[in-house]
Amino acid sequence: MPTNESWLDESTLLVKMTGPIDADDLAFCFERVSREIAVSATTVDLVVDILDAGHIPVEASRLAIRAGFLTDSKLRRVAVVGISKWAQLLGAIATRGTRKKIDFFYTVEEAFIDLQPEIAAR
Repeated sequence: MPTNESWLDESTLLVKMTGPIDADDLAFCFERVSREIAVSATTVDLVVDILDAGHIPVEASRLAIRAGFLTDSKLRRVAVVGISKWAQLLGAIATRGTRKKIDFFYTVEEAFIDLQPEIAAR
């Protein structure tokens, strides 16, 4: 499976995408993310690492919106690690469809540093 979801702490979910990803892989991943957020006892920050993902399918925005996690009230912030014009375009489409802001970072460390003040405030 080219995706892996893991909890970094009680409120931060990391999704690591590796290798070639097709729309079916992405749909399955987004459904798992949606379930994880739905059953979480706290609000969740989602970090999606696409550095090693290769090509992201054009359906990514539609699949994320369909999975429902971007509109879940428990989802606080979305951070995408891996800045590319394609990822930013897909993020902008998802943002327009859900009004959930998506922040982009060059490294996982930058994303966590950005999330730290908010994590500490909980």
